[in-house]
Amino acid sequence: MAKVPNIRFKGFTDEWEGGKIGDAFSERDEHSGNGELLSVTINSGIRRAVDMERTFATGDLSKYKVVQKGDIAYNTMRMWQGACGVSEYSGIVSPAYTIATPKDEQDSAFYAYYFKSNKMLQNFRINSQGLTSDTWNLRYPVFASIDIHYPNKQEQKEIANFLRTIDSTISQREKELEKLKNIKRALLERMFPQDEQTTPSIRFNGFTDEWEEKKADDIFISFDERNHPELPVLAATQDKGMVIREEIGYKIAHNTSNEVGYKHVLPGQFVIHLRSFQGGFAHSNVEGITSPAYDVFGLRNPEKHDDCFWKYIFCSSWFIKRLVTVTYGIRDGRNVSYNEFLGLSFMVPSKQEQIRIAKLFKTLGEQISLRERQLTLLKHTKQALLEQMFVNE
Repeated sequence: MAKVPNIRFKGFTDEWEGGKIGDAFSERDEHSGNGELLSVTINSGIRRAVDMERTFATGDLSKYKVVQKGDIAYNTMRMWQGACGVSEYSGIVSPAYTIATPKDEQDSAFYAYYFKSNKMLQNFRINSQGLTSDTWNLRYPVFASIDIHYPNKQEQKEIANFLRTIDSTISQREKELEKLKNIKRALLERMFPQDEQTTPSIRFNGFTDEWEEKKADDIFISFDERNHPELPVLAATQDKGMVIREEIGYKIAHNTSNEVGYKHVLPGQFVIHLRSFQGGFAHSNVEGITSPAYDVFGLRNPEKHDDCFWKYIFCSSWFIKRLVTVTYGIRDGRNVSYNEFLGLSFMVPSKQEQIRIAKLFKTLGEQISLRERQLTLLKHTKQALLEQMFVNE
């Protein structure tokens, strides 16, 4: 059977050559204490240490290894996880890394992608030596003996350039997503009154009234209804609020004798859960039941308040910081006191203004979710191409 990939650029028809990694690379084993400090990452390849805001190595660097532009460096202990990349810089790296320099007629960028394919990662894992995953290592002589298939240099370059374009798109989408998240975080800080303010610094046109100060006890009321084992069990998450447990991968058999004591949760209510001190209170859009260890509460006067408005308050960083004053315990044993929470004061606008604010954050959330899905799809597409654009046998 001809050794060719499933997906190929037009104009290339030659069968790929078979050989060993050592046929395409040789080891660079030069040492120097001088040069720019570089680091090898799993997700971003080789990066300058200064760009990663890492603490610079000190002391004797004489055993550090030299890397030249175009070399492939890999973490000997993490090659099976994909900790490798082609260097765009000349510098030095920790002696824990191995440096492979391409021979003539080889394009190192092609191999940097090839080495990230699932089949090659599997080969690296199989050939790594050590008793446990914490001690596995892949020394150069073994690395050089691993079988590979490769085309001529021109086709190598075509493949590398195409995948580099996808990487560039992914990077750009990640920056756009982070920018949108930063906008949301900034608005969560500025669309609510801060530090003795009675109105926020950013406001919709048409709203001029001062916000009123109210105690949480005046706004919310506890709910403790039980005996609904027929309803789905809900799980508390830090990013999606209360969700049906089975929809996030929990396949746990129902035990109705226990679930009789679970608390009833209605859409629009909130839950104080075990991780509330980290991510705030969980808002529910669905009806179900949840752990009796959780506190369930809702609005006293829904005609005066919008639950979605409070949803965004309860997941904001400034509110989570306030929870420190009503949180007890240490480490994972910390919990938020509902009774103490009721003593907190909030500045509250009219319901009409609450609705406008909530609508804005809902739109931002939808845009963020859309971009996250697009980014995930793009990354999956890249991984699929890594399996189809190389000969992985």
